[in-house]
Amino acid sequence: MIVPYRHCEVRELSTGEVRARVPIATGETLFAALTRAGVPIRTRCQGSTICGLCWVVVLEGAELFEPVAPDEAQLLAPTIRRKGVEGPRLACRIRMPKGVSRVVVAAELG
Repeated sequence: MIVPYRHCEVRELSTGEVRARVPIATGETLFAALTRAGVPIRTRCQGSTICGLCWVVVLEGAELFEPVAPDEAQLLAPTIRRKGVEGPRLACRIRMPKGVSRVVVAAELG
């Protein structure tokens, strides 16, 4: 069986520059894929949905992910207020949906 290549394109939020193209498996969290690929995503909790620092903005494919849960929205509220970012998501919460081959996100990368 041939498994189609799936990836996430990661852009720098401030410039739009493509910083990485990361392979990602169906069902895998974006945080896990970025960490595995060595992309510097902010975190204190290592992807356990506590700190709210691993936020990204989904530029292409946002409608494919599960809606924001109330606890995720609560963790994202300070980012929305401080940064004025529209539609952020936690990388540790979004999973690559079945049947999708590509998503594009932007983040503040270190």
